[in-house]
Amino acid sequence: MAHSLDIDLLRSFAAVAETGALSRAAERVSRSQAALSMQMKRLEDLVAQPLLRRTGRGVSLTVQGERLLVHARRILSAHDDALAELSGRSLTGTLRIGCPDDYAQAFLPALLRGFAPRHPAAAIAVVCAATPRLEERWQRGGLDLALVSVARSAEG
Repeated sequence: MAHSLDIDLLRSFAAVAETGALSRAAERVSRSQAALSMQMKRLEDLVAQPLLRRTGRGVSLTVQGERLLVHARRILSAHDDALAELSGRSLTGTLRIGCPDDYAQAFLPALLRGFAPRHPAAAIAVVCAATPRLEERWQRGGLDLALVSVARSAEG
């Protein structure tokens, strides 16, 4: 088992997990696809477990990969928070979030719970409206983030 998991490896691994493709992940972390592939091999060697499953459409995570991703996200978040706090790069200003009314109560409290302690100099403004109005406002630059609903097809 690994003695240490490098932040750079974990960040690359998270990018692969989030994009589902080595090529897109490589762009995200500013590496060549070959270099990223070597990083993933090194990470799998470090944990002595297969983390990725190559598919016809890209890559997916193995069960062990899913388990590592949970930890990787926590580690990366703590790492980034520490750097931001110690370097004085904590967020300031107002984050403008838009969401439908039902999302405001169901999702926002959990999403924002950790925000204030991490970014004490930042404020949050929430706008509740229907999805089409939120999309318009976001496209015009009136929102920094919009949580919207998507209509489901009859097939699910």
